[in-house]
Amino acid sequence: MRRAAGYDGGSTHPDRNFIQEENEQMTDELRSKVTALKSLSIEMGAEVRDQNAFINDTSDFFTKGQSLLESSMKRISKIASGGQNKHLLWLFLFCLFVFVIIYFIVRWR
Repeated sequence: MRRAAGYDGGSTHPDRNFIQEENEQMTDELRSKVTALKSLSIEMGAEVRDQNAFINDTSDFFTKGQSLLESSMKRISKIASGGQNKHLLWLFLFCLFVFVIIYFIVRWR
């Protein structure tokens, strides 16, 4: 309880009324500040929940992308290590054969 300046403990009735009114006014101000703080904390809680949901959705999106990339890399590794090298050899031999034929055609002219 706040006391006004010059309060001597055994004061008159009007001083007590003044102090009581001042205390009620300060209590009302404090109540309004607490209410504002409460509403602000509720809004902050809602914002934190929204941001956490967004982060979880983003994390799920990147996890799906990572698994897709890993499966693609496995397929590429399988193709590179598989029997596909024979096809490259046959392609190289075909190109060599075509160049040899072209060489002989140009030379015989």
